[in-house]
Amino acid sequence: MKDRGFTLIELLVVIAIIGILSSVVLASLNTARIKARDAQRVSDVRQIQLAMEFFYDNAVPKTYPTTVQGIAILVTNSLLPNLPVAPTGGTGYSYALLTATDYCVGVGLEQIAAVPANDQNCNAGIPAGGAIPANAACDTAAEWGAAANVCYSIGP
Repeated sequence: MKDRGFTLIELLVVIAIIGILSSVVLASLNTARIKARDAQRVSDVRQIQLAMEFFYDNAVPKTYPTTVQGIAILVTNSLLPNLPVAPTGGTGYSYALLTATDYCVGVGLEQIAAVPANDQNCNAGIPAGGAIPANAACDTAAEWGAAANVCYSIGP
């Protein structure tokens, strides 16, 4: 009569295959998390942009919030339900009033692939600790910090 069961070699092969598959799944999950955080940041910036336009429409004279007021004034005026909080792993949201009719809202992203085509100032990204691109009118080192690898900024 033959014994039924698995040999030690068969069990080790199955365990190795499961280990390889789980490491592949975990690596792809990490990439998906990064993409999700960047998508949330871009969505928040667009929500802030829409609230800025409502602020401008309601303001007399027509102007955007001052840099001192920042985007917190949008919550005070009930244009945003609450101030967006950036997900971990990147920089926070920044705002700069350039002129009475021009502003810049931006956020640092984790991946350059996440920068949408409508980015107005830094499609090329900011290298870590490097120089600011010449076309980055409102992307300053003070806004993004030396650790920012790429940013997304929009205006009116």
